Amino acid sequence: MVRVSDFARLFPVEPPPEPRRASGRATRPARSKRGGPVLSVATESKSYGAKVVRREGQAEQLRVWLQGRWLETVGFKRGAPYYVEYDFEGLTVHVIAGKNPDGKTRHVAPESPAALPIIDLTNKDMLRLFGGDGRVMVQILPGHLIVRPDEHMRLRAARTAARDGRVGSVFTGAGFLDLAAEQVGYEPAFGIEIEEKYAGIYRANRVELFDGNPSLVPIHTGGVAAVVNHNVENLLQCRQSLLPRSPELLVGGIPCQPYSLTGEGVSGPLAYYEAAIKKGTQEGEAQAALLAMTTLFLMVVQQTNPFNVVIEQVPGYQRSEAHKTLLQFLKAQGYYVAEKVLDPNGMGIPAGRERLVIVASTLSLVGFRWPEQSKDGADVWKWLTPPNRIPGDLPRSQGGWFTLGEPSAGGRGREARPGHWLLSEKGWLKVGEGGKKNYPVLLHPGSRRVGGITKSYYGPDPRGVYVWHPENVAKPGAGWRPLKGDRYRLLTVEEIKRLHGVPDDYDLELAVGPHGGTEEVSAREQVEVLGQGVVVPLFEAVIAALPGATVGRRRRHVSANPDPELAFRWAAGW
Repeated sequence: MVRVSDFARLFPVEPPPEPRRASGRATRPARSKRGGPVLSVATESKSYGAKVVRREGQAEQLRVWLQGRWLETVGFKRGAPYYVEYDFEGLTVHVIAGKNPDGKTRHVAPESPAALPIIDLTNKDMLRLFGGDGRVMVQILPGHLIVRPDEHMRLRAARTAARDGRVGSVFTGAGFLDLAAEQVGYEPAFGIEIEEKYAGIYRANRVELFDGNPSLVPIHTGGVAAVVNHNVENLLQCRQSLLPRSPELLVGGIPCQPYSLTGEGVSGPLAYYEAAIKKGTQEGEAQAALLAMTTLFLMVVQQTNPFNVVIEQVPGYQRSEAHKTLLQFLKAQGYYVAEKVLDPNGMGIPAGRERLVIVASTLSLVGFRWPEQSKDGADVWKWLTPPNRIPGDLPRSQGGWFTLGEPSAGGRGREARPGHWLLSEKGWLKVGEGGKKNYPVLLHPGSRRVGGITKSYYGPDPRGVYVWHPENVAKPGAGWRPLKGDRYRLLTVEEIKRLHGVPDDYDLELAVGPHGGTEEVSAREQVEVLGQGVVVPLFEAVIAALPGATVGRRRRHVSANPDPELAFRWAAGW
């Protein structure tokens, strides 16, 4: 099991070198009259800043400004000729004294003997090579300067050079974060998901990319993607890497159980998990493993070195030490990082499900804009199937209409009971009189928001969201109470897909096995998959706004509401 202490491997810290001592006193480097160090030994190095410059009417360039009398000591006197060679494969720039036998020759500036020598390396090739702001190391040899990126810039340069328009994912689930990226224009590269049924849904919707061979081992050639059914820890411990390097985008929904409201105890977040771990039970060990998921995700980031990263979590994650470590690590890898709690309902989408979104980019996030948020919500009724379009033979456990007073369904060894949960002794009346907050959510023509659909929504006694029938005697509003004879229903799988922005042609009914076999996915399992997933349009908008995002034609289509007059639309604001 990976522990939090494993983060030490992600942050290697070398001790500072011991200073040389003479007569009990530390020696200092010699200084010139102008205060700069005297560099008289070959292969010494200096660190210089590199900054992107934007000039009106010109493309962005990267500027590295070398200045000082030390240039004269190694053959770069004022007015002397020199030329520059760019090694894009080796991520280096060579500045060589003398005339260029094959091309352009430059001259050290300025020619005035009173000024310090200057070599100005400012052009588009520098930006193409090094990727953006940072620092470079200048190795100094007689008549030859070798400019290399520091570790941050080296990582960024490698990401920039390897951009391929593909998306990889960790804790993939059924692939909804991947789907958001694919809607923007990315092609799938790989997914890591331990639950076989979820991985099977990922495969089923990308079967054309497997080239007829949906193997456990990803195929990295020919644009083929695969989902890896491995525990992330085991995958990372494989001697031969199963992951390609540098997908342009890496997305992940780090398991949220330790940070969700259900994981909070009286002493604060994670109290339940800490208590379970102390017990030393098998359950406690499993929960401890959940706490290490951030570590595993960051190990994948380190191994694949993606250009952009998008992470989904619950807002409670911000109160954890794992959150602090994640931000520290991403910044240490040279990423620009931003985060915000977003609600899809604020984008005009009915689903109200606040999520913490963390983005990390190789490029500056100065111009990045989060999706706009408003308090208007959405007209939920227009997103639902009209009452007369619900099939009469649809089971009520899957969204069919039922009349209060009908016997409730049994299940899990329970006997069927008269009446429905809304009217049962353990249902609405007890909840209402007890003052608890677990009231059912009633969807009607005035509704502006739909709360989260849990994975147990299609259970024997579903709690949560019900759809009101326009012919009911009990009208929605203040003081509403269900009446016998009124009709209600659960949301259908198709409606839950629609509320999550999942395209109608994204198949949740079939899972493709690791060796090509297929298996049906029950309606209850489909709802569980949706309840564990994300609201796709929210992340589609975030990914499309990322610096340098690969934006192309949408691969899938979200169809209209079954009633053409109530067309299904979403306004992401980008």
